[in-house]
Amino acid sequence: MTFSDSASQGNPLLNQSTSLFSPRVLLVEDSPIDVRLVQLMLRKAEFLLSGVDLVAVGTLAEALVCIRQQRFDVTLLDLSLPDSVGLGTLRQLQAAQPTIPVVVLTATGDEQAGVDALRLGAQDYLIKGEISPTLLVRSMRYAIERKQAELRLADSQSFLMDVLNLSPDAIAVLQVMRDDRDRVVNFQWRLVNPAAERATGCSAAVLAQRSLLAHGTDPGARAAVPFSAEPVVMGESEVEQAARASQELFTWLLPVVTEEANQSREVFDRRLNSWFRVDACKLGDGVRLMCRNITQYKAIERMKDEFVSIVSHELRTPFSSLQGAIKLLATGRCDLQSMQGQQLIAVALRSAERLGQAIDVVLRLADLASTESLAKQRCWVQDLANRAYDRVVNRLQAQNLSITYSIPDDLTVWADPDAILDLFDRILDNAIKFSSPGSVLGFAVTVSPQDVIFHITDHGCGIPPTDLEQIFEPFYQVDSSDSRSRGGLGVSLTLCRRIVEQHGGQIWVTSELGKGSTFHISLPQNWNELPEFQNPEANHLAPDSLDCNSLDRSNNMEGIIQTTYTISQEPRLSSS
Repeated sequence: MTFSDSASQGNPLLNQSTSLFSPRVLLVEDSPIDVRLVQLMLRKAEFLLSGVDLVAVGTLAEALVCIRQQRFDVTLLDLSLPDSVGLGTLRQLQAAQPTIPVVVLTATGDEQAGVDALRLGAQDYLIKGEISPTLLVRSMRYAIERKQAELRLADSQSFLMDVLNLSPDAIAVLQVMRDDRDRVVNFQWRLVNPAAERATGCSAAVLAQRSLLAHGTDPGARAAVPFSAEPVVMGESEVEQAARASQELFTWLLPVVTEEANQSREVFDRRLNSWFRVDACKLGDGVRLMCRNITQYKAIERMKDEFVSIVSHELRTPFSSLQGAIKLLATGRCDLQSMQGQQLIAVALRSAERLGQAIDVVLRLADLASTESLAKQRCWVQDLANRAYDRVVNRLQAQNLSITYSIPDDLTVWADPDAILDLFDRILDNAIKFSSPGSVLGFAVTVSPQDVIFHITDHGCGIPPTDLEQIFEPFYQVDSSDSRSRGGLGVSLTLCRRIVEQHGGQIWVTSELGKGSTFHISLPQNWNELPEFQNPEANHLAPDSLDCNSLDRSNNMEGIIQTTYTISQEPRLSSS
């Protein structure tokens, strides 16, 4: 077992049940008399040892060879050797094997050399001529234990520094500066991690020993800006801002030291357009500052509040209509068969349907948040298009809309059909909602070597460029009177994105204000996962069953079905 293992697991040479231990000792001493003296001391201390293995060498060069080839528990080192004299001897030995504890042997009257050796890293020193057997064994034992403690401490410090260096939060430690009356007059920057260096724009070396309360040009003052709650004033110079920030931070930190009261606050940084949480706690005779970016958490809180508000509205409105209609019918004053009675029933049905849709969206959102896998299978794109049309035909009819399909022949995709149909339904419903009566929607499919790409086009009002990246976020709605008036929870496109991501695909939108939008859905083909099988629709979807206005195969587009459906028809796509 190496000494580094002993440092972490406990040294087996230290007997736990008795005071005996059995060290392996390297004695570096050029004087035969002193070597003999140490041997006699160890022999006389047999009552404290369960055994000892002593290796004696007379030069530093021999010692360096020994520690490279053998394992030792402790080294007894004379600083005056034929090939090395003074503290340089200790430095070379430590450089060769820094984990071995060293006890320095000094000449009589040269105790200062021993003290200097301790400052350099030796575990103990003994003065020749004043050594007793008990003192020698005790010194070796304590040297081993102290070295183990040093190694454990070094490991802990290394671990903590790794944590600090890897932390995304800005962390800084400030030391208290007091006057003659023990009053806190300033703070001194002592430690900052890499995240704090990036936040403050100052390196740890530059900030070391800098004061918090300083002139605005000083790095110590400028480093306070990310931790301060002082707002940015338009037209104010960086120097003035740093001076105000350092004074504000000093005032905020003062109770942490004087009253040992932890401080916490949220700060909005207008420069970064981000929210930060700043925490301060007492650490020795100083404070520890930590600054964490909470912009994402703030966004989640905002979405939660919006969700509660929108869901409450979307549930309350149809519920109130449903409740009102039922109450009127319950009075018995209205004949169910009369026109008024039928109108109330229609209101109740529409309200119940709207209520069910809102509840379904919430439940669907919860389902997609789970980690359950999809039931993927090989799906014919033409069949998916037919089934998607069946779902929206009534809504198309209500808006007097038509839809054009352009789909390659015999094309399949590896997907969960129910999830993909839900995806098409939501995007088509969105297109229907924002399309003008009489306009034509588009449903096209293209193929790349790895993906099948669906393009669903409407000719509505379009989406502002500033909203294109955000419309897939939960509860986000385009801020226009037309969009707001149509209601909804603002999660349909979020559901669409989640479905596509579960299939390993991508979804994006292109739009032009006043002309319409196109949603693009890319799904991987995953041909290596596809089993061979026949088209389930091949038997009953014959070419002559296609009821449509036009079937265009011009321009050498053989195998591409282009179809425009009117609402009075019940179209089916089939291969030819």
